Amino acid sequence: MENFEEQLSKEEFVRRMEDMNDLGLKLEDIHGRVLDVGAGGGELVDFLKKNTNAEIVVGIDPVSKEKDGARVIFGSASDIPFADNNFDHVISYASIPNLIIGLYSPDHPEHSEKEMTDQTYRAFKEMLRVLKEGSEIKIAPIIFAENYESQKAKTRAINSTLSKLEEEGYEYSLEFLRKVTNPENEEQHDDYRLTITKPQKS
Repeated sequence: MENFEEQLSKEEFVRRMEDMNDLGLKLEDIHGRVLDVGAGGGELVDFLKKNTNAEIVVGIDPVSKEKDGARVIFGSASDIPFADNNFDHVISYASIPNLIIGLYSPDHPEHSEKEMTDQTYRAFKEMLRVLKEGSEIKIAPIIFAENYESQKAKTRAINSTLSKLEEEGYEYSLEFLRKVTNPENEEQHDDYRLTITKPQKS
């Protein structure tokens, strides 16, 4: 009979594999150097260290108090503390709402939307900066919803940023994952996976 720790370990493995599926990654895909943006407590960082052939896996998070050398260090998506062209994979799971896009203020809607658009662009460009040429950023879930003006503003901020990146020569794809319904109020949103590719310089 399994003990509690063994059962917990299996449940954790299943949860992390669900995260990987949302990101569109398989364990055998992971190699080289990996950066997790918005890593929280480092659960996905630990999982990738234990279950892949990655050389280095490190996370950054704005609430982390750790210094260099820890599995999760202090850093924000718009100011990543690593050198250019440093990572084979840059991933971000469940960090898109506030960490990357920023917050919406109903008292200043136009200013808020511009700030969110600027913040989203800075974050994506920073993630691309530290990514090696020919590699991909994977972000999930990207949430698109139309229930409130703040949600509509976030959708516009993402779409505006992606259009700008496309003009700059980056390729991206948005893949539908699921439709989610809140059982308490019946509000719906769509989850997507975002992939951005950093081109090779000719």
